[in-house]
Amino acid sequence: MVARAQFALGGYLGGFEARVADMRALRETNPAAYRESAETLMREVADSLDARQLAEYTAMADTTDALLAIDFGAEEDADEWRALTPDMAYDAEVGYGWLPLADASQPTPEETGYAQAHRQLAGVDKIWSHGFPFWPFAQWPPAQTIRRALFSGQQRTLRVDLPDGSYRVNVVTGNPAWGMRIYRCSGMVSEGGGVKIFDAPFYPGEARDASFTTTVTGGRMDLTFGGPSGWGVSAVIVRAIDADPGDALAAAALRDWRISPRYPNPEWWPIQQVRFSPDEALASPNAAAWTAVAADTGGVVHLGDNTQAETGDVVYATTTLQADEAGEVWLNVASTSSAEVYVNGDKVAYLPNVKGLQRDECTFQVPVRAGPNTIVVKLQRYWERHWMFYASQGVG
Repeated sequence: MVARAQFALGGYLGGFEARVADMRALRETNPAAYRESAETLMREVADSLDARQLAEYTAMADTTDALLAIDFGAEEDADEWRALTPDMAYDAEVGYGWLPLADASQPTPEETGYAQAHRQLAGVDKIWSHGFPFWPFAQWPPAQTIRRALFSGQQRTLRVDLPDGSYRVNVVTGNPAWGMRIYRCSGMVSEGGGVKIFDAPFYPGEARDASFTTTVTGGRMDLTFGGPSGWGVSAVIVRAIDADPGDALAAAALRDWRISPRYPNPEWWPIQQVRFSPDEALASPNAAAWTAVAADTGGVVHLGDNTQAETGDVVYATTTLQADEAGEVWLNVASTSSAEVYVNGDKVAYLPNVKGLQRDECTFQVPVRAGPNTIVVKLQRYWERHWMFYASQGVG
């Protein structure tokens, strides 16, 4: 019990450090008192963490100053919340609703063969409703919306009518069930021509509040949920703001790329076994015949869905980074599967096959020379529905 108490208290002490110091004095002189103190402290720390989590979930449901609050999975409006069901098509009189399905991607093995996912994701073009069954407390935050979610494996777009202007949009995302492994890292939200919220890891039953700012023109905002993986959303809360401050990471993205043809890799591992003519040529690839692709407004480069590539396929993406002087610069690179990064022919980073697209996946410094520098990202596709990567400069 003593060792277990020490381990459990290690990362969650908060304001209990003084108590721990007092306990240490008892460890040798009075083991029984030390054990009793440790057990008491563990319970108090657990109570403190429970209270903190309840406060976080309550904050997620805060609708103060909200212009619109949408409850995903509710059957009817309640108080300040507007209900959104899985089959609620966009209606201009209502002012929001789902647009017709436009995603042609197919289910992944995680959706068809893992655990109980095949039972809950049987329809490839369906939005499902689910409660969060792993809530460990008797009480819930005031708003029941955090208790449920709508989810799908495919991208789906929600249209919301809004007056032209600037807004902050909070999106409460989560992993609604233990068997939903596609939601272990998910949460991507796109709007205005690009990714606004990137994927994040979730444990079963977890919910998170992420936000972005945007400027609405034309009287409507289209929110697209999902990307490499599926999505689960509990709520969207919209508030008017004076001005959109923009996204510094999106502004720093490397945008103009050329993408090589796909190289088949049926063994799919390792990425090193696929070589482009050969890889030593990456210091100055002859990419004139490669396909020109621009990053979206969020800085993400889209390589297609899983109907357009096979597991293991490899592509090379190249761009030029201009440096005013020789030295070192920061690069931030993320990909939906494994990747290698080269600068002027030298390998500077390897990204393992981490699920989803997490914008802070790999940040590092690289040497550059004055003038143009050739960046090449070697990318391998695994199971993702949508194959993507992101790279930005100057983020340390």
